[in-house]
Amino acid sequence: IPDLSPFIPYTFESLTIEIKLSTYKTISCTSIYHSPTPPTNTTHSNHTSTFLTNLDSLLINLSNAYDTPYVLLDSNLNLLISNMITNSYIDTIQANGYHQLILKATRIHNNSYSLIDHIISNTASNPINSGIIISDISDHFITFCETTHLSKSKPKPSIFKRNLSQENINNLKVALNGIDWGHILSDTDVDSSFSKFWETFEPLFNLFIPIS
Repeated sequence: IPDLSPFIPYTFESLTIEIKLSTYKTISCTSIYHSPTPPTNTTHSNHTSTFLTNLDSLLINLSNAYDTPYVLLDSNLNLLISNMITNSYIDTIQANGYHQLILKATRIHNNSYSLIDHIISNTASNPINSGIIISDISDHFITFCETTHLSKSKPKPSIFKRNLSQENINNLKVALNGIDWGHILSDTDVDSSFSKFWETFEPLFNLFIPIS
């Protein structure tokens, strides 16, 4: 989605895609990279400020465009450390109604560890499982979130059937044996004869072979 994929090299590199889960459900998934090193002739303060400003704007636009946006970041902001920058980052996320789903270190190197890979979303209607998969594919662990999106499905039609138990069938036979069919057999008009038959048979059939 070009309008939701602002790209500032090394500062705010993003890509948003739209995923159609069904005819009724669409979500967005955004990937964002924020380099720890500012571009040439840019201070660390401006580097961070530009990142947070663009993040705030994108989160607003995503919320306006989609009911369920997911944002996956390699932010290079360590949320295991509380300082002015990480606090501003969390404030930006929460001010837009999002919450951060990854809570443990995502990068471990020698004796250092950090939580710099995040998944944020504004969804609160579905249960979410999130976490980290330890892997050596790269120096970052794999982050994930698993959520249930129930598509609006057509209700299943109710299925009714007759209770054709042997006991019910036997009871119907007994009831039919007690009927005098003479007035039906003596009627020479086929339509009239059938109508009389059905008026007699149907109540007994419904009584002894009920629908369930």
